[in-house]
Amino acid sequence: MHTLRNSILVGIAIALAVLLILTFPTKKVLCSLRSCDSVTRTENTTELPHLVDVRSGSEFAAEHLEGAILIPYDNVSLRVPEIFPNLDTPLQLYCRTGHRASIALSALKKMGYTNVTNLGGMNDIMAQLEKPAP
Repeated sequence: MHTLRNSILVGIAIALAVLLILTFPTKKVLCSLRSCDSVTRTENTTELPHLVDVRSGSEFAAEHLEGAILIPYDNVSLRVPEIFPNLDTPLQLYCRTGHRASIALSALKKMGYTNVTNLGGMNDIMAQLEKPAP
């Protein structure tokens, strides 16, 4: 009985952690990548962009950008419409090198998503974040 209760509590904790990851605002990371004005106001909307990591689950577990959600690039055509049904939703994609994000970007554009960008690779993004402010 004690083990079952612990398992339930662990399950609840994991569910809350996933919910927190999915809803955490991405503005802090994105403001570090470019001016906050461009993050706050994208081309077609005033909605903040959603940061999407298109790498594998193990890569995401090892390291990911704060506020990012995981949608592996080979699942974007199924998962993105479930999570973001509005085709104008601002999405910013990244992976390790930018290649998988490029594949995901092409798939989303073909599906009609109009406000999607490729931030490139994780290493490039981390290097930009480590640069001192001008």
